[in-house]
Amino acid sequence: MMLPFEENGSPGVRVVRQPRRKRAAFVAVAGGEIELRVPVAVPDSLIRRLLDDNRRLIDELRRRTAAVPAKKNFIEGENFLYLGRNYPLRFSSRLLTFDDAFIIPRAADPAEALETLYRRLAAACLPGRCREIAAASGLVPAAIRINAARTRWGSCNRNGGFNLNWRLVQLPETLIDYVICHETCHRFVFNHSPAFWARLRLMMPDFEARRRMLRRIERSGELW
Repeated sequence: MMLPFEENGSPGVRVVRQPRRKRAAFVAVAGGEIELRVPVAVPDSLIRRLLDDNRRLIDELRRRTAAVPAKKNFIEGENFLYLGRNYPLRFSSRLLTFDDAFIIPRAADPAEALETLYRRLAAACLPGRCREIAAASGLVPAAIRINAARTRWGSCNRNGGFNLNWRLVQLPETLIDYVICHETCHRFVFNHSPAFWARLRLMMPDFEARRRMLRRIERSGELW
């Protein structure tokens, strides 16, 4: 059950009753919205007290997330990232291309059409960069595949193949290079032991700064 609460100076806090939840928790979601997630049996009086006692926490959560974009609507003019820059979405009667804008057919499913365009862009730029970085370590990738993994930017296998997520093309090139370098190092060390990080540091001395930047972008809500 979901109820809008605007009690005690905490506008916009939604109460979500969850059958399996054991304790109450405030959770920030996109667009600066805050949810109070509680067990089903929690009475309204306790909810009001939680809202009243946690005003500062609510304000801080809202401040942190206010700049996070809401879920994409796939409307004309909406911005999407390519190589770290925002470009608008445009509709056309027949085109599926990129030219300082993501141009997709007006009649098509916009999310599906845009993913197809992103995959084309990824196939055009990611394999070549992967080969260049691998060659610097004396490697020749057996195969480079573009995939749609939900939890990984990339992976490699013991047969010498690389898998790269099409969503990588949303990132700045410095972060694309970080991901590819990370996977290249896994061709030598198939774990995240100290030996792996030492090898990555030799290959990319500033990898820690790039890794932190990648984590910030992942949390920002800008990526699709």
